[in-house]
Amino acid sequence: MRTLRRNTLCPVLLAGLAAVAWPQSGRAEAEVAEEGLPVAVTLSDGSRLRGTTPLRSVDLQTTYAELDLPLAKVARIRFDPRREQASFDLINGDTLTGVCFPPPLPLDMLFGRILVPFEHIRELRVFPKGRPGGLALHFTFEEEKGNEVEDRSGSGHHGVLVGEARRVETPGGQGVQITQPSSHVLVPAETLSVRGWSELTVAVRFRLDRYTTYGRVLSRGREGRGGGFGLSVGGVYGGRPYHGGFSVRLGPDQSVGDTVPRYAELGRWYQAVGVYDGEAVRLYVDGKLVSSTDVPDKLRGKPLHEDDGTDLFIGRCATRRTWRDTHIVGVIDEVAIFDRALTEVEIGELHHTDGDGSRLEPPPPPPPHSWPRVMPRFPPEG
Repeated sequence: MRTLRRNTLCPVLLAGLAAVAWPQSGRAEAEVAEEGLPVAVTLSDGSRLRGTTPLRSVDLQTTYAELDLPLAKVARIRFDPRREQASFDLINGDTLTGVCFPPPLPLDMLFGRILVPFEHIRELRVFPKGRPGGLALHFTFEEEKGNEVEDRSGSGHHGVLVGEARRVETPGGQGVQITQPSSHVLVPAETLSVRGWSELTVAVRFRLDRYTTYGRVLSRGREGRGGGFGLSVGGVYGGRPYHGGFSVRLGPDQSVGDTVPRYAELGRWYQAVGVYDGEAVRLYVDGKLVSSTDVPDKLRGKPLHEDDGTDLFIGRCATRRTWRDTHIVGVIDEVAIFDRALTEVEIGELHHTDGDGSRLEPPPPPPPHSWPRVMPRFPPEG
């Protein structure tokens, strides 16, 4: 095991981390697990480290009890600058505050295991599902028959075609055509939950053939109650263009997002990507940033919130299930959900198509009017 060493040649990444094990504040070594949890560490100087930790739990002394908190139940730990208090955001939405003196954090990175003293950590985010940057869901709609939609990420979050949703040919292979309010792709609540996720990226390719009012492409929720996120492309209301947007839910009645003017022209392929990183909510269209909204201070860093029984609807709204104008009329292809916020460079890697579906990069296009069917594998940042 190694401990990060001070290095004047790389002060930004390694500032404040010592070459020897740090004091344990009188506490015994924390219990560790055989299989590590993915984490993202923000240091006091703003540097970031990603990897996995075998640490299983952390002690927190509150005003009423000393708690041994399983790290898998924690979404985020924040330390105040004077180290007098620590705030634990749990995956169920609760927040605990108290005094915390954990031993150095063992962190397995690309170049081996290091020890990061907690007194140099400003924030620790835990990713209970998959590794940081992990592809949590990936639909290509390439199944030959039947109503089941296979999750090609390997996470087992399979979906099903509902109503008159059917597979059709697209520039990338196959997609799903939505023509009716009752048609959509369903990923049921028992299959996928985003509750407690500290970061999120959702991506979808789509083509509109006719405008409805709302044009909801991706929607999490149950009847009358929204879920972790929603993405719409807009439509027509009262004969005028109606806005779209991307939003996330951070509490029972606390959503953050932004609206954008309707941008989708009929008959043209687009890729929309929504990103939440704890600090801001962003929307990208065809690889370019079109909207960014800062998260209010009281909600900054909060994990995604949703109730039990929250489904994922692709192609229509999941909350207003009796409304007849929340769906899209068009084709959806290449849906992906990541458990962290992708960077702009990574978002650019997801987008390689012109409006007709032809691949832009790298030349020459292989073949014309197609896009890649394999989602890029983004490694954790190290």
